[in-house]
Amino acid sequence: MKSFFKVAGLFFFITSATNLFAQLDTDHYFPALFAREDYGTHDLVLSTHSSVPFDVTVTDGSGNLITTLTISSASSTTYTFGSGTTSPLLVLESELNTPMANKGLILSGQYPFYATVRVIAGAQATAMTSKGEKAAVGTDFRTGHLFQNTGYNTGKSNTFGIMATEDNTTINIDDIRPGVIFRGTTPSGSPLTSPNVTVTLNAGETYVCAAFINEAGAIENLNGVNGTHITSDKPVAVTTGSWLGGNPIVSGLPSTGRDIGTDQIVPINVIGNEYVLIKGEGIDNEKVIVVGAYDNTDIMINGNPVPVATIDAGDYYVIDGATFSAFDNLYLNASNDVYVYQTTNGGNGSTDDNERQNDMIFLPPVGCTGSKNVVLPNVNWVGTAYINIIANAGSNVYVNGTPLGAGDAVTGTSSYVTYKLTTGYTGDVTITSDDLIRVALINLSGNIGAACYFSGFTKDVVVQTQTVNGDNIALEGCIPASFTFSLDSPSDDDTQISYTVGGTANNGVDYSHIDNVLTIPAGQTSATVFINSVSDGIPEGQESIYIIYQPDACSPVDTAYLLLMTHSQLNLLLTEQISIAMMTIQEKFLLPQPEDFLHTPITLQQTAEQEQQPCTQQIQLLVLLPELIPFRFMTVMGAKQMPL
Repeated sequence: MKSFFKVAGLFFFITSATNLFAQLDTDHYFPALFAREDYGTHDLVLSTHSSVPFDVTVTDGSGNLITTLTISSASSTTYTFGSGTTSPLLVLESELNTPMANKGLILSGQYPFYATVRVIAGAQATAMTSKGEKAAVGTDFRTGHLFQNTGYNTGKSNTFGIMATEDNTTINIDDIRPGVIFRGTTPSGSPLTSPNVTVTLNAGETYVCAAFINEAGAIENLNGVNGTHITSDKPVAVTTGSWLGGNPIVSGLPSTGRDIGTDQIVPINVIGNEYVLIKGEGIDNEKVIVVGAYDNTDIMINGNPVPVATIDAGDYYVIDGATFSAFDNLYLNASNDVYVYQTTNGGNGSTDDNERQNDMIFLPPVGCTGSKNVVLPNVNWVGTAYINIIANAGSNVYVNGTPLGAGDAVTGTSSYVTYKLTTGYTGDVTITSDDLIRVALINLSGNIGAACYFSGFTKDVVVQTQTVNGDNIALEGCIPASFTFSLDSPSDDDTQISYTVGGTANNGVDYSHIDNVLTIPAGQTSATVFINSVSDGIPEGQESIYIIYQPDACSPVDTAYLLLMTHSQLNLLLTEQISIAMMTIQEKFLLPQPEDFLHTPITLQQTAEQEQQPCTQQIQLLVLLPELIPFRFMTVMGAKQMPL
């Protein structure tokens, strides 16, 4: 009987750009949440830039197939996946603080797509956009929630859900503000406070917490849940918010108006310290909550160098809607990266001061994040659609191909302008620009309000290297190695990318000449530079090829690399791998213990067959172990295997 152990795979990919926000992705996770009432009907809305139709599989956390949806750029797709507490989006009160295997959603497709969950529950609604696997999953988060008052305290609660993406993930929930009591936990201390949580989840399992506004003994459940700390030893996804919540003030007193406010967030390592905000249509509900990720963080507003507050990690600061400028925008920067959550209202607070139509949006930073092409699916899904856009100053912005003209200035910065579009938009709306934009959708229908951000927040360019070996080393004369340049979304025009070629290998001598400009054709998202190495038979040692490029105008210069190796060096590599190979054999077949095995005398018999094409060279090392079955260690085109 033969057994095969693969020491190194045939292909190896390196992504040399860091992940930023990215709602456009091939994989998405939606952890479950909790609601006391107004459970609603739950829709999944998908859209994509891809003109080629492809399938998206939708499962619950256990992997049970819910549906398969076919999508393309021709139109968005909406699918009702649940309602009430039986939906995978919600857990029961008895399921709080408990690993749940069949809750939450996992989506996967061949090409990048946007994913949004929309909920309508009578007079309540919410919309939450997935940030995509590349940006959403991480190991360090701070929660945020709707700004709350005590009105209708029998139905309001703050909630968050955590979904693991790998088995045996240890999750910690700590920095719980004194006076916060999560439902179903046993508080202690003075004031009464829920204890820290440590829980282990397997891939797809969700853990949900909730803080009732009227929880007996709790003195901080109103807004003190903001800044709760979630960490893990493996990547997780987090959704946070309030189901229900809000800040309705009628005749100076808290009133009964409320709505659902939820969104998916990203880990601390991909937030920012510079934000532009656009006000909704309300008054009292227009609140911004800034949550600290680091100690001693100064918060500045509208370009004023004097901080309005200094907060530590887990602290929060509330900015009132009156701070917005006459153009209904606000510029916020901080000395450290911060989370920014906005309670925004769709209804006119002057005519309806109960302000029932609010939602919560998790704000993307500006600077180097944004997209040049955003597709808003079915914008009038509930009533009137308002579209807010943050654009880089001097850029050209188009809505369904129609130019918008100049935007509104932002006090405190000349780098950005804003747009508030309030009438006439239905169906799918495409917003494009020749520079970065960030787009929010706000909806209003009577007492119903909802809001969410749609933007693909990746770097403009990502470079991947591909080689024959699993160690990023290419062999002279073998299958070409390559550098692949990719965009986060296709452009209507050709995209030219300039880069510098460097390294110890000589361009045009050790490999076929490559230019320093690459064109990604209009409508496509990638193009490849092939490295055809020349087999000159000269032992030159290990040589390098560097591609030096700038992912986008705001990012530092980055480098992708390949290494070229002559065939005479291949034998040395194999010799170095022998000890690893024998350890693998020992572990698999319970041979002598490692300390004995390392001292076992061995005999190596080497044979080599060189064909005309050096790429097909085979080298076999016969390893003879005393009193053990011989085995061969063989390499074919760089794939190292050991058949017994």
